[in-house]
Amino acid sequence: MAENSLQVAQRPRPDDRRHHIIGRRTSGALVVITGVIAALAAVLAVTTIQNTMGLATVVCLYFAVFAFQIARGGRARELLDFNEGAVAKLQAGRADEAAVELDALCKRARVVPRYHALFVLNRGVTAMQQGEFETASRLFGEVLRSDQLPGRNKAWQMYKGLALSGAGEAAIRLGRISEAEAALEAARSELSEERRVTLAPLEAMINLRSDRPEHAERALSEHWDSLQGMVSGATMREVCLLRAFALSKLDSSGDRRSLRKQLEEAARPFEPGRYDNLARHWPEFGEYLRGAGFID
Repeated sequence: MAENSLQVAQRPRPDDRRHHIIGRRTSGALVVITGVIAALAAVLAVTTIQNTMGLATVVCLYFAVFAFQIARGGRARELLDFNEGAVAKLQAGRADEAAVELDALCKRARVVPRYHALFVLNRGVTAMQQGEFETASRLFGEVLRSDQLPGRNKAWQMYKGLALSGAGEAAIRLGRISEAEAALEAARSELSEERRVTLAPLEAMINLRSDRPEHAERALSEHWDSLQGMVSGATMREVCLLRAFALSKLDSSGDRRSLRKQLEEAARPFEPGRYDNLARHWPEFGEYLRGAGFID
């Protein structure tokens, strides 16, 4: 993708500590500790209620527990607002700026593990847009290792599916086919039937990397109309090139040649460097993009 006003040399590299998410078991233990403190306060209330100092201790303990919970909730709302701003930059193609904000956000959010996992997930998506596939793979892996995203509602389940599909895409961009296949299958089990449509590009990339262009074309063509309503316009342009690449590897009959030209036109116009990351770690795709005039 084209670089924005930030210099590449100033792009922050994800820090292990900043992006290390507290695991679900650990965060559960913190909740238990909070409950123990509250229970201790109740015991003290019964045994020392007649003692002024004991009563003060009870009040202080209760205040500490509830102040912590209130502050935690208030911080979560503040962090979510900050995340929305970073995501808006990401959707506008300003990935470097989004990376700066998400790195700062991840550092602040470690005390709210579930939201921290969501922010690290968004940082992984940002790394994908920047073409930093190794970084993205590590970040998606950290999100999945933490086990913080399985939630009580469909939204959190969707986020885990997104983390799995992101891990799969990072893997296939790096040529790690078996890893990508495992992530694809896991993502299918997490996403709803409607959302599984968004996995078609990942399935197509796996097939293309495995020299099965006819399967790649079928994976995209079967879900083409639904896919256009499920992904952003910028992503759909990249998917158009992916499908055109698949068609270029099949026999060039009149209909296929015409469709390939239509798909290539749908990816234009574009800013210089817009599709450079598609060719990174994938020489064969790069040759096609260069021959079709999409990269230098």
